[in-house]
Amino acid sequence: MRLINRSTQSPLARQACDIALAAHQERYGNYGRSKIRRRTRYGWKE
Repeated sequence: MRLINRSTQSPLARQACDIALAAHQERYGNYGRSKIRRRTRYGWKE
């Protein structure tokens, strides 16, 4: 997976985008979300 950072607004925005892309790569790897399901819990009572 190629990470594309198109942030040209400011150096701070570019750095934030780089961090977000790195976190996504670490969490989902090269395959995106299609192969991995994350479970979440909600506080709803049935």
